[in-house]
Amino acid sequence: MNQPAFAYIRRSSYKQQQNHSVETQKARILDFAKNKGLSIPEDFIIIEDVTSAYSKKASQRKALMRLKEHMMESGINTVVFNEESRMDRTGYTFVLDFYRPLFQHFGKLNIYTTESTEVWSPDAQQVKIAFLLYQQESTIKSERAIGDLRTRLQSEEGKRRRPGSKVPFGYNQVDNELIPNNQAEIVSFIYYLHSWGHSMKYIAECLNYADIPSATNGKWAVSSIESILKNKVYTGTLQWNIKKGKAAETFTFPSSHPSIVPTTLIELIEMNYQLQETYGRMNTPFLLLNKVCCSNCQQTLVCKNASTKRSGKSYKYQYYICTHCSYKWPAEELHSTVYEKLVRYIKQLLSDNEQHKVMEQSIQQHQLFFDQCIEEVEHKLNLLLTKEALAKANSDEKLLDLIMYKNEELIQERELLHSKQQLLETIHESLLNGTFLERFTLVSEESMHTQELRLLILYFVESITVSASSAPKITFSSDVLRDLFAEE
Repeated sequence: MNQPAFAYIRRSSYKQQQNHSVETQKARILDFAKNKGLSIPEDFIIIEDVTSAYSKKASQRKALMRLKEHMMESGINTVVFNEESRMDRTGYTFVLDFYRPLFQHFGKLNIYTTESTEVWSPDAQQVKIAFLLYQQESTIKSERAIGDLRTRLQSEEGKRRRPGSKVPFGYNQVDNELIPNNQAEIVSFIYYLHSWGHSMKYIAECLNYADIPSATNGKWAVSSIESILKNKVYTGTLQWNIKKGKAAETFTFPSSHPSIVPTTLIELIEMNYQLQETYGRMNTPFLLLNKVCCSNCQQTLVCKNASTKRSGKSYKYQYYICTHCSYKWPAEELHSTVYEKLVRYIKQLLSDNEQHKVMEQSIQQHQLFFDQCIEEVEHKLNLLLTKEALAKANSDEKLLDLIMYKNEELIQERELLHSKQQLLETIHESLLNGTFLERFTLVSEESMHTQELRLLILYFVESITVSASSAPKITFSSDVLRDLFAEE
């Protein structure tokens, strides 16, 4: 009876999918096993697909670690590889993470390659030399690939081509250029829903309910929505990260291909994130969360769910409660009052040119403020350059470390100010061309979702004050930027 054994096959990249690498390795291993008197059942053949043994340590290769577990659980101490390059290209991790644990477990380990009938040993001189050569070969290939990629990304604007990689959902790639396809509308829909405060989970549920297939022709998951929302490619920007070890180099090229999502939506989503950070989540039945204050004690009312049973039936209630003054307002009643006045206010806002001027003046004030802030940061950075020169002249390492820390801090502050400036410019542009206020034209005509109502309240309601004995007082603001730039 032939001795049972496992087989391990590794394909390094997508390119090898075209050259029958798996089939070639499998045929050689099975032929070797037959001549060696080994039996390898189909389910004992472990395949590691599209996995580099250079960029990933042995412990990070899932199929290899699964093989180790199967060998320990089954008690079979024999495995065949096509060649040593399928084991490792790091020079050492295969021995540390695979060979040694198995050798300690079995006491004797039979590892073969199809190139020799002898049991493989990591202590053999030719094996050590081979591993070093494989590592050096992969290092040279990696350097060459990175150099080629960097050259392509740094090429002249008119000649630049997108490096080979998976084509983003919503695009086709023609001659290395991205062209929007009929799935682009789905991408736009995802961004539009998210710009109205809808969660990634809700968006995925909507697409699945409508039987719209995902990028893999399956169901939409939250992670799929998240990857689309985080990908700058949909704004027409090509961004490429080149990683080598812990270091990373980022290339960014705006307007490198047709955009699917307008910048206005991206900036509105960013604005919504900041509002949510200030006032709490969007997906809540308490639409006025962190917006209602007591006119007597000035405390923010807390939200509370309550329930009762009558005739065996459960009834649920929600309240805004002032714990200091000991009174509560029914949420449904307060929501109805605020929504009725909010709709009237938005109608007035859309038809009032004076309100438009107020918003534009506010934007101009913010722009002036950010210009001054950036100028101050630039001045501080210039002062640090002088101090750095003095610290170097005096060989003061401690002072140099402090200067470097402060320099990084100021650079981050400058980047934040520039990003807020960009957001401001986008909102200003959408205000001038009417796209910002146009979003609110159907507010009074269509029923609104909870998240959408919550967002409208955060945009336009400055404060709501209540007491135990008086009607709510609602203060509206036409300056939707007041919370967005509250840090100033």
